[in-house]
Amino acid sequence: MLMNFCFKRPLPIRWRGFWVAVTGQVYKVIVYHYVDALVETVGREAAKAVLRHARLPNLLSSPSLNVDETVSLESFKRLKVSSMKLFGRSYGAVVRRAGYLTALSTPFPKAVGSTVRFASFFGGWRSILMLAVKSFFKPTGAKPELRTAVNGCLLKIHECPECRDAECQSPCCYFMCGFVSGVLERLCEVRAEVVEVSCAASGDECCEFLITLV
Repeated sequence: MLMNFCFKRPLPIRWRGFWVAVTGQVYKVIVYHYVDALVETVGREAAKAVLRHARLPNLLSSPSLNVDETVSLESFKRLKVSSMKLFGRSYGAVVRRAGYLTALSTPFPKAVGSTVRFASFFGGWRSILMLAVKSFFKPTGAKPELRTAVNGCLLKIHECPECRDAECQSPCCYFMCGFVSGVLERLCEVRAEVVEVSCAASGDECCEFLITLV
């Protein structure tokens, strides 16, 4: 468990127009399970501090959710901004872990479950990953594409929901790295190292994740 999380130095990441809403939606179950993952990773009190700072205190107690329900992507952005301010340099490890746990535990929206079942009949793990990512993040407006690489693949995401409207000197989509790793383990029984090699927040055309089997 992380201690003294409020006293870490801030990350060199900033958002353009923090109080301007980010366009797009995200599945509500992803936001709730992100919070659950924070509790498991840093403890309940630290998670409460993040939620209070993000003005989302009611997310700590998860009611029964409609797996197809969506909320504004702004809610996810506020969680990220608050996490960065409170965890500082520990932010990357915390949020990557949260993304991984979210992928393992989030119930499938109907669109995700049906596309994954279809892919399992006609393709390997790359096809399943592509359809799962596309389905999970369709409400956000993200546009993923997949290219084959040695011992793995390169996942490119245009309009990445994690760093949209952000500016950073280096790749900062830690949640997505953990999430992709968790999706592969859960759906494909494949263990992989996921590294972000390009990021829209640092001036690249889109976010790119190199996925290598281990």
